[in-house]
Amino acid sequence: MRLTDKFDRYITAIFFATIFTVIATSYFTFKTVISTYNKQQQEATIPLFSWINSEVISPLTLSKYMAQDPLLIELVEQETLNKAMLNKFLEVVSLEGKLRSFIAIEKHGMMMDSDGLTLDFSHQDAEWYQRIKRLDSNYIADIGDSENPTLFYDVKMFNDQQNFIGFTGVGVDLDLFASKLSDFKNRFGFEVYFIDKAGHITLSTNSLMKTESHHRRDELVHIETFPWYQSYQNSMSSNVNEFTYNADKEIFTVTHLDIEELSWKVFVVAPSATSQKTFWLILLSRFGIFLLVAMIFYFAFFSVLELFKKDIVADANIDNLTGLPNRTYVEWKFEKLLDEYNELTVVVGDIDHFKSINDNHGHLIGDNILKRIAKLLSADLRDKDIVARWGGEEFLMLLPDTSLEQSEEICERLRRNISASRFYGKSKTDPIKVTMSFGISLEHCQKLTFSDFIENADQALYLAKSNGRDRVETFKRPNNHA
Repeated sequence: MRLTDKFDRYITAIFFATIFTVIATSYFTFKTVISTYNKQQQEATIPLFSWINSEVISPLTLSKYMAQDPLLIELVEQETLNKAMLNKFLEVVSLEGKLRSFIAIEKHGMMMDSDGLTLDFSHQDAEWYQRIKRLDSNYIADIGDSENPTLFYDVKMFNDQQNFIGFTGVGVDLDLFASKLSDFKNRFGFEVYFIDKAGHITLSTNSLMKTESHHRRDELVHIETFPWYQSYQNSMSSNVNEFTYNADKEIFTVTHLDIEELSWKVFVVAPSATSQKTFWLILLSRFGIFLLVAMIFYFAFFSVLELFKKDIVADANIDNLTGLPNRTYVEWKFEKLLDEYNELTVVVGDIDHFKSINDNHGHLIGDNILKRIAKLLSADLRDKDIVARWGGEEFLMLLPDTSLEQSEEICERLRRNISASRFYGKSKTDPIKVTMSFGISLEHCQKLTFSDFIENADQALYLAKSNGRDRVETFKRPNNHA
């Protein structure tokens, strides 16, 4: 194998090994990033739970304070309602918390809120009153108002004698919850479920419960309908608030928080990033970009390498003195010539008495003569013909698809041109006589091996030397078969 071919293969192997290493490193780096993302995703539940405490529980706390407010209790127990004072009280509360405050009075059988709504208990929109009144709990969170779904915090009011006198509290527009929960879902991809004491979903990120039929009788969804809930029930004995659930080749991390004030639970269901389609889309897109950059780098790398390789090839294949191809080049070209042609004429030429020229005139003059001979041999040859310096004062010519007669004519012309040319040494008036002998052989490429590549041409050259030099001889095969 030629040195440059080995060089190409080694460089290619190194390049792709580097690419593979970078891809593998990028993959595991990406996995680490995703792992970090998962950790951040889990840590995101901390601000979520903090928001739940501030935005879900604080309205209940405010409602409890309202139920114990002496001024409100006094207004409720009056024989004649001072609606103006009640409206003022409710407006102040609603403005401070940007909430919808309300009061329902047992003695007068009516309710009013900060939006100016006033209803008798006989109205269908006041059906909640009797239902919640029968409950043992002194407070409850319930969704009402079918046109504008609102989470109401209903707190029972009692006078100094601990007699039940009505309800008061505030309502939070579910759009506020939806906006915040949607933000968490968009940022981290998890679902949030608020579950009441009976196990029904009160609020969630994928479907906020509405009240199109009073008390949501037609919209109740129980948490047990979700398959991951069974894993939660199995984990309850271990007193953990986080567990994993596998479903359809996806891994979910489920975290829960108890809202004791409302007897609610909050579940956060977060799919693992590595099991999400988004992960693979990101990975494939990054890999595609990386592959594109790698290919651009590859072609740029080998374009630059090709420029250097040309210099390397030139240094390895060109004789520095004559500028002709050298023996290394011929050895490489040999295999290609065998594939391209059926016959190949091999010519070996040798400068006659070159040693005496070096001895009498010096090696510098000898080098100049070699250069001049190289130019004479290269003149008037076809593009497919090859002239090379074989070694010392010996030259080689390869003439594809050329008959012996044509080869003899070419070599005879070259011989005469060299013999007729004037070569000078140190003296510019006394030319040096330079002649050259040639040996020709026509070889059949199918049977040719490099070991006998020039053997027959060498024999013909030896015959030319023996017959007096400055002549052309052709190798004669047995039975005159060429």
